[in-house]
Amino acid sequence: MYSIRFACADDAAGIAKVHVQCWEECYPFLPQGLRRARNLSVRVEQWKHRLAQPAEGLTWVLEDEGRIVGFAHLAPNSDPEIPEAAADLHACYFLPEYRGSTAGPEMMAEMLRASLTLGWKTFCIWAWRENPIRITYRALGLLPVVRRSRELCGFSAPEVGYFHPDASAMIRKLENMAIQIERRGGETRSSRRFASRHHRTA
Repeated sequence: MYSIRFACADDAAGIAKVHVQCWEECYPFLPQGLRRARNLSVRVEQWKHRLAQPAEGLTWVLEDEGRIVGFAHLAPNSDPEIPEAAADLHACYFLPEYRGSTAGPEMMAEMLRASLTLGWKTFCIWAWRENPIRITYRALGLLPVVRRSRELCGFSAPEVGYFHPDASAMIRKLENMAIQIERRGGETRSSRRFASRHHRTA
């Protein structure tokens, strides 16, 4: 039975491991050199830095029996190409056995509840153009508003930026999605217990 909680500094290695595995499994279309440049040691340092910078965002982990099996990161939007978005749902990754479960909509809904608490009512999500998850974004009512090539580590890959004007409405959609998944697959695996500590990250 999994639970969602706010991340702490000790979670950096666990988050990094999930991050690297998901990039390898989900993004085979990205240049191999880019995926190698985002190796485990790089990701560990990246997450150590993010978790030590509490003013730039919030990070959650999905935990099952003490093991980190997913994570999500919410940040203030700083991308000038979607200026109308207040928040950036920057990352949401799960190990394979948790994909397609209620964990996805639950984690996204949790990010948006926090976004509203911070006064961020509009939000954006960026996805690689070849990422099939984009179908879900369209189904949820996210609007593709930017198409561009993103430069990372000397490599480039096309991506699409999505915008939504109403975090509250999206939360309701995600809650309904979780209910539908639960009905199709039986009981939700979530304990629905959230850590009381609020650790901001970026």
